[in-house]
Amino acid sequence: VAPNSGDLIVSLTNSASSPGENVVTDPTASNIISTPIVGLASFSPNGQQVIVENSGPAPLYPNVFTIENINGTGQTSLPAATGDRFIGWTANYQIPVAPGGNGAPCTSVFPAGGVVAASNSPSGNGYYEVDSKGDVAAFGDAACYGSLAGTALNKPIVGMAVTPDGKGYYLVASDGGIFSFGDAKFQGSTGAMTLNKPIVGMSIDQNTGGYWLVASDGGIFSFNAPFYGSTGAMTLNKPIVAMAPYNNGQGYWLVASDGGIFSFNAPFYGSMGGTPLNKPVVGMAPSADGKGYYLVASDGGVFSFNVPFYGSTGNIVLNKPIVAMAVMPGNGGYRFMASDGGVFDYGTAQFYGSGAL
Repeated sequence: VAPNSGDLIVSLTNSASSPGENVVTDPTASNIISTPIVGLASFSPNGQQVIVENSGPAPLYPNVFTIENINGTGQTSLPAATGDRFIGWTANYQIPVAPGGNGAPCTSVFPAGGVVAASNSPSGNGYYEVDSKGDVAAFGDAACYGSLAGTALNKPIVGMAVTPDGKGYYLVASDGGIFSFGDAKFQGSTGAMTLNKPIVGMSIDQNTGGYWLVASDGGIFSFNAPFYGSTGAMTLNKPIVAMAPYNNGQGYWLVASDGGIFSFNAPFYGSMGGTPLNKPVVGMAPSADGKGYYLVASDGGVFSFNVPFYGSTGNIVLNKPIVAMAVMPGNGGYRFMASDGGVFDYGTAQFYGSGAL
């Protein structure tokens, strides 16, 4: 039940319950889930993940939970809702365990393009790219902790966030389903909710270790992170495309595709709202000290507010549009990534490779 790195878990059995019954287990038994769960479950090594899926009439998005305890008998515990029912194991359900991580191995290129998000490692001497299928590529000192390659998703991946120590990351889908890798801890999702608008991004609250999800209408969903407000009840000129935390979680900013900025417990330094743009804004990144921020458009045009400008691709013909931006520690530069995985570095940012063919 506790495989070595690279092993495939192919089956598990539960001797405590029949399908449809609540799971009430003998704590001395082996290979037993000690709390009620719903659906399919497979184990991976201590500190990694269990995937649980509702296989009833209205399937839920797969939820990823962190294993809390596992011993030589395979005993473990999972968070589960009151009234959840065990509906049976599925034999030969596989979770490949990548070296040093969980989930499928990472990729090095994205043959079909489709990169939707990217993030720096904490040092800035590396970065990640992720595509809509959950394939992850890691460059420089960014370590691979797994991916969703080969996993059937209800909705596409739209964003990612790296944990503060750089030893894990989250992927988020457009329905708010959360997938956690490495030391990233699952703390909730909107995967089972009906949303007014799709999720477009997420940010980590470094003070609590929780996170926020943001929808295209500016609705904010807080998980172990303080709620400071949203634009969910407002009529927006253009949809929200990204969010960024202020001072590690003391507030946050939302940015719309027209460059409009919405500040919640965070200082307002300016926006492009009301200014005609060549291309829509697709992302933002705060300075390391929280005293300014950058906006980036799909053509790589950069708009800097209370931070130094280091350059842009606004006057360059790109193969594919820009989808994400990340700032270097110490405000020394930034990089942004295109949907084909192309990487553009400015200031102190260095190139470590890309997922572009």
